[in-house]
Amino acid sequence: MPLNLSLVGKEYPPISYEVGREKLREFAIAVGETDPVYHDEQAAKAAGHPDLPAVPTFPVVLGHRAGAAVVGDPELGLDYSRVVHGEQAFAYRRPPRAGDRLLATPKVAAIESKGRHELLTIATGVTTEEGEPVCQATSLLISRGTAAEGAGSSVAPDDGSRSGFEQAPPAPAGPGAGRSAAGVTVGDDIGELREPIDRLDLIRYAGASGDFNVIHWSDEAATAVGLPGVIAHGMYSMGVAARLVAGWGGDPAALRRLRVRFSAMIRPGQTLVVRGHVAELDGGTATLRFSGEDEQGNKVLSKGEAALELAG
Repeated sequence: MPLNLSLVGKEYPPISYEVGREKLREFAIAVGETDPVYHDEQAAKAAGHPDLPAVPTFPVVLGHRAGAAVVGDPELGLDYSRVVHGEQAFAYRRPPRAGDRLLATPKVAAIESKGRHELLTIATGVTTEEGEPVCQATSLLISRGTAAEGAGSSVAPDDGSRSGFEQAPPAPAGPGAGRSAAGVTVGDDIGELREPIDRLDLIRYAGASGDFNVIHWSDEAATAVGLPGVIAHGMYSMGVAARLVAGWGGDPAALRRLRVRFSAMIRPGQTLVVRGHVAELDGGTATLRFSGEDEQGNKVLSKGEAALELAG
């Protein structure tokens, strides 16, 4: 059954979320982030943050909770058993941090047809209760085999909220914490990160993120839907890749955009290898491109891109 195009542009009521230090630490541990700035209050304050900042993919916790109203809307007609996560993007005004009282407002941004499949885009804007823009999480979900023959597409018109968010001046970076623009050139290698995937990692990530889809921890459930066994969350892989990007940038507040496409599955017992380089320089902004492969060279994450503000 095709998705209901008339819901494009529909905004759902916001959910509220109070960010706690222990939740931030739990999520950082779940993606393997060990930088003290994400764990130790004194280290965070020494880097110029009022309190513990979130790792880059933490907003998916809010997006997952807020997006439940969208995917569960009976008028939309989405069969979640047919859904795979195709792409994920974040735009940041500043990192969420401990003590924030946030509102996350989801919206059906687009429904498009591609062959036999439909692409559902959910954009979740995150602000403080006082209205300060913090970040935006955009998820592209693929509804497999539900497109009707000759089905159309619908994209919500820009109401100014997204462009206004992206044009808002960024929050000041921590003093001396970010990477200096001096010496950075196009083509620079940002390094390599190798992360063995263990089943316990996926269970830990499920608890930290709230994504308890059984295909990520039960072989029986995974094989029942045609998978070879348990597979890693796409967002777990993205969270691991974000460590390389954020580590290169040197300051959580420097990150402005992050996006990736989920190209293939990776399973416990395999190793995720993430590599990237500086693709563009525009004034004080560096655009990085990165990808993730398994140990055999199969692409797991593709079209990875991040934009970071460099220190003067």
